[in-house]
Amino acid sequence: SQVGMALGGIVCVLVSIGCGFGLTVLIGFPWIPLVGVAPFVVFGVGIDDVLVMLRTFRETSASLSPTARVCETLAVCGGSIFMTSVTDVVAFVVGATSSFPCVKIFCMYCGITLAAAFLLECTFFVALLHLDARRQAANRRDIVYCFTPAKTSPDETSILDGGKDNDTASSDTVPPPSVDKHPHPHPHPEYYEN
Repeated sequence: SQVGMALGGIVCVLVSIGCGFGLTVLIGFPWIPLVGVAPFVVFGVGIDDVLVMLRTFRETSASLSPTARVCETLAVCGGSIFMTSVTDVVAFVVGATSSFPCVKIFCMYCGITLAAAFLLECTFFVALLHLDARRQAANRRDIVYCFTPAKTSPDETSILDGGKDNDTASSDTVPPPSVDKHPHPHPHPEYYEN
């Protein structure tokens, strides 16, 4: 499970919202009530990027080194995350050229905050991803990294083994796999009959 990574992704996006809003106020844009909607926009885009990274990471081979897993993750999903983030930021920056003051302010808040979210996902979240890969390689538990799973003795039984030890389970308890002409039957078999 990757509960720690999910929490890390949420923290990453929340910190980016704080950074983006702080930078926008520092630049000199006032706070207006419409800006209260911006965290939801940024949270949606940021969490989407985090989920794409986590899904891609889970599809990598666990036999690779932690660094190789993170590199493969970024090689597969980095381009799409980059393109979505850049297009979102550009769209909001273009919106900031509007002559309506409230639209201009809202778009600046969203554009700067989305840029901060992208930068934090590429630095902070990728570092968390690498730490999680190291945790998995060391067979550590999620959230409580200081504990390792208890080793089972050969005398213990498992529910998955039907209550029998792996060494003593006979091969006749599991039926042999059926040999079908078509391993993945089609919903309309009449199309494939000779």
